Amino acid sequence: MTANTEATITVTNAGTTVHDLTFEGLDIKTGYLKPGESKTLTVNLPAGSYTFYCTIPGHRPAGMVGTLVVQ
Repeated sequence: MTANTEATITVTNAGTTVHDLTFEGLDIKTGYLKPGESKTLTVNLPAGSYTFYCTIPGHRPAGMVGTLVVQ
């Protein structure tokens, strides 16, 4: 992703239970998504690494966490 440029991220819950996506330390989140639901986020971030994760209890420790690198 290019820094300081508007970008669109589409998040789709391909699972069988409710999930969400939240960026740590930022006010960027999908809210809860039921199985099959999607949400589009528009972001404009400076260069850096941003942690994102599912906030449903137990999901982050189970591995539902990642890093978005913006250059």
